[in-house]
Amino acid sequence: MFRMVIAQGRSLIQQSDEIERLAHARLAEHGDYQLLRKIPGVGPDHAPARDRRVATAPRNWRVTSSRC
Repeated sequence: MFRMVIAQGRSLIQQSDEIERLAHARLAEHGDYQLLRKIPGVGPDHAPARDRRVATAPRNWRVTSSRC
């Protein structure tokens, strides 16, 4: 059961990465999109968005929620 849940989580991460890649390919030429990517906390270097496993691990819930 645990391995199935882990596999589903990995699959969702892969799907999310693919959606992000497609969105970037489609929007890369739009000026508004380029401006949004430069905003700290919104752009591509936003840490929690890049490594979902760290932000969603149960051991980090208290730490993550205290940063908000």
